[in-house]
Amino acid sequence: MLSVLTAQQKAARIDVDSAGDPRIFVKADGYDYDVFFYDCEAGTKEDRLCASYQFFIGFLVPDAFPLSKINNWNRAHRYARAYLFKLASGDMHARIEIDVLQAGTGANPDELFRLMFTKIQSHSKEFRTEIGCSAKCKQTEMTQVNTKR
Repeated sequence: MLSVLTAQQKAARIDVDSAGDPRIFVKADGYDYDVFFYDCEAGTKEDRLCASYQFFIGFLVPDAFPLSKINNWNRAHRYARAYLFKLASGDMHARIEIDVLQAGTGANPDELFRLMFTKIQSHSKEFRTEIGCSAKCKQTEMTQVNTKR
């Protein structure tokens, strides 16, 4: 999947998460995205086959941020989900995620990944508008993000 991103001229690097599964950090459109992989077979982090993955992006919002904005966005968008999350620092974080099941679908893995990364970018732009920061939204350091379930 890293090769799909680099072929699109995206700045990306691969590492492993706390469970030892691959995790890709991507810089696109001036924002940091994470891709978490799940149910992975043995192998190197670059070549492991994984049953599913999740695209993730989040933004800092004021503590008094209205939940109705998140609910309205969720009502209007299929595939992605949004929610609020309070960090240990006390900062409120508005997040969106897209889960992708790859195993057993018969889909071309690279094409599916490319399509879904395009979708998270599009949803991210719409989400930033909805939460009131269509200019440059502030993000937390990705090292503070732990969404692995």
